[in-house]
Amino acid sequence: MLVIAGETIVDMIEFKPNCFEAFTGGGPYNVAKASAKMGVSTGYISPISTDSFGDKFDTEMKALGIKAVSPRSKQPSGLAVVEKDATGHPSYSFYRESAADRDIDIETLKASFPNDASAFYIGGLGLADGHDAATWASLVSEISCPIFIDPNIRPTFIKDRESYLARLDQVYTKSYIVKLSDEDIAWIAPDSDPHTYMLDIMQKFGVKIGLLTAGSQGATAITSEGERFVKAPKVNVIDTVGAGDCFSAASLSFLIDAGVIGELPSLDQLEEMLEYATIAAAINCTRAGANAPTDAEIKAFKK
Repeated sequence: MLVIAGETIVDMIEFKPNCFEAFTGGGPYNVAKASAKMGVSTGYISPISTDSFGDKFDTEMKALGIKAVSPRSKQPSGLAVVEKDATGHPSYSFYRESAADRDIDIETLKASFPNDASAFYIGGLGLADGHDAATWASLVSEISCPIFIDPNIRPTFIKDRESYLARLDQVYTKSYIVKLSDEDIAWIAPDSDPHTYMLDIMQKFGVKIGLLTAGSQGATAITSEGERFVKAPKVNVIDTVGAGDCFSAASLSFLIDAGVIGELPSLDQLEEMLEYATIAAAINCTRAGANAPTDAEIKAFKK
């Protein structure tokens, strides 16, 4: 089972000025939906609320076959208001103080964590700030399955830059895969070349696979054996929300299906993984909201 953690929030997405529509969201939750649609056994360990929005999450998870690993919380669901600029690029405002996904403690997480976990994904706001960020970092230090870290940085939500960067270093030490966008690295290390930065953290912390994404330009995968780059397919973009999450889910799904999760893939496998993941993200961009394709849709696109 692929176990996923992070923020679970309701996305209020602006499609035209002052016109919003509500979607279940949160980067890690999008990863869970995507991996389930791609056929991977998926568990979601962040608590969901007992409120009406939480019921919506619960219904959707059951329909997709996602296992709710943690007990539900009486705290309210978090909210994100997603506004877009003239190019369609989203910006986010978050309302999640005392939200259900932050209602966690290390003992409950350890007791709930599945024994059959094939990998663990953690990212987004779950690592950004507060008690929950420290708790997730502690869990990372105590589990033994391969770990995928995706900071997916939202600068306005990070209250203490130095503490956040120290927490990233802490989780990097246990990471099998680290995924960073060019925008992430521009914030983390503004004076660094993204490729050089990724090589540095891989060497320093022993990360097996580094994934560098550059939006519509494509993505690079790096291991100690070499690297591969794949251009992003050209599509008619409707919405970019959830594209990066879809890429993460597809990367993990490919590695799990190929039976090489936790191992060092060959360079050919890296290229196949990138092709699969960039196609998945591209298809997501042709749809409104975070709406990942199935495994069959990805393979049909390749043909």
